Amino acid sequence: MIDEFRRMDEEEAVRLLNLDTISAITRSRASSGIESLFVDGVSATASKRLGSGGSKEVYEVTIKNKQYALALPGTVGHPQVVIEKWTKVLQEPKNTDRLRGLGFYVNDLCQLVPTNVNGYEFPGLIMRRYSDHDFPIYDSKNPGGRHSKLIKAEEQVTDETALDLFAPIGDEVAKLVKNGARLGRDSVNLCDINDVPHLYLNDLGVASFGKISPDDFEKYVEHYVSSAIGAFVNTVSERVYRGNPYVHSMADLGSALQPKLVQRVMATLKESSPSPHS
Repeated sequence: MIDEFRRMDEEEAVRLLNLDTISAITRSRASSGIESLFVDGVSATASKRLGSGGSKEVYEVTIKNKQYALALPGTVGHPQVVIEKWTKVLQEPKNTDRLRGLGFYVNDLCQLVPTNVNGYEFPGLIMRRYSDHDFPIYDSKNPGGRHSKLIKAEEQVTDETALDLFAPIGDEVAKLVKNGARLGRDSVNLCDINDVPHLYLNDLGVASFGKISPDDFEKYVEHYVSSAIGAFVNTVSERVYRGNPYVHSMADLGSALQPKLVQRVMATLKESSPSPHS
């Protein structure tokens, strides 16, 4: 069940993204950290940092004895850079909702909420923590000690078995392309649903949607396949990466897996596309 927080509308959020406010928040945080924090008018406590992208930092916060992930402005970079980053962050909730509606795995809570940091108002982005999901999530940017266990160090892997393993991801790549989704590489992560890998999509501020020409299908498929395999390699343990020759070679430019998976996805797209003569 989604927790109730007052949603900030985009106009209200944009109003708070100004140089005076951002400068004040970054100065106070740089000198004193997070001294006071209120989320939707309720006192909150920030504990450990879950991830950082420089202009955007995600913290574990406790609100009414429940834990969440809350994105706040970072202290690195000029305030104007923070504003530019957060102008994109404001798009994350609606892009997340759209991909959720298409059946992709995304955070079930992604919402702009009124936040007060050290006495300054800000449009915070509240989310469910990865650890609170019903399935493991492997974030290629912030593994946090959670490593994919889909392939073991001693496991014998071939292109054929790897293609079977990644078949659900191939289907999801085809669905992204058919629905005109344009996502950056950082948005592509993985999750494990009953020992089967699937795409987990987050950090969706720069996502856009629009019809993709069939002439461009292969370019997008290659991008998503490369991103997914790269995310997988980034989230295996050091033992698996060093100990399994196949995994070690998966992200290489000469790997046969990526072009084979691209071919499989392209075949799926061609099967689902109407004939020009029909």
